[in-house]
Amino acid sequence: MDRTIASARSFLAGLFSSEESDNKIQATGPFEIEVHHFPYEDMFPNPNVAPILNKCHTVKSLYTSLTDDHELKKARQTLINRIGLTEYPHGIIELHDDIISRQAHNFTVPNDLLQLTKDFEIMSAREYVYRATNIGFDLFIRSSCGSILYLIRENFNFILKNYLDERTNSLKKQYQKFFIYSGHDSTIIPLALAFEIFDMRWPRYGAYIVLKYFISKADKSETYVTVHFDGEPQVLPDCEDHYCSYSTFLKSLQNRIDKPKKIYQA
Repeated sequence: MDRTIASARSFLAGLFSSEESDNKIQATGPFEIEVHHFPYEDMFPNPNVAPILNKCHTVKSLYTSLTDDHELKKARQTLINRIGLTEYPHGIIELHDDIISRQAHNFTVPNDLLQLTKDFEIMSAREYVYRATNIGFDLFIRSSCGSILYLIRENFNFILKNYLDERTNSLKKQYQKFFIYSGHDSTIIPLALAFEIFDMRWPRYGAYIVLKYFISKADKSETYVTVHFDGEPQVLPDCEDHYCSYSTFLKSLQNRIDKPKKIYQA
């Protein structure tokens, strides 16, 4: 719990503080942050929420299915041999995570291990995709982040409705235009896969995806979406440039959106 609170404070400090304020969070009242207990958390692929995810490859079933000369299998086995294990139940993802964690905490990592794992950023991503999508690409996306995609769609529809209400009734009203969801690398990957912008590299620490919704001033029926992955603008499927028609955006996600079991109000 202390770690969660510390993470939340750091996150808020990045948004609502500055050097001028001595890096203190500026607020007129408390922040309300919605959290879910693990069994019901749907901000990452959770088999408790979507039991179909139990049918995804386990580490054992994936590596049993690969031939001995497969690049992933050879790389994993070489590292396992190097660290002197006869059996290891985890995959390249966990091995890569261990190396990154050691480096983040300033622990020394032998040079030969760094050399053996130099491609694990890519191999971890490949392993994840192999394990996840054996149940079907759209089914995995729908089961792992379909509820987040649903919330994104509802948020954009909410913005449009309130914007049109303002214009139709010539009034100013306050409504939420900024939504933040905080998850894990295992949240980022399904979303990037859903938007078809995943570059097959394990997300770096602090990776993020930003979606922006635009309404044409000339024609209110024309709406657009842009997506940035770690600050880089992305061209989405069937879109000619970074500004993607909202209808095209939704069409590409139509088999990947899933209504949450419980709707949480903004």
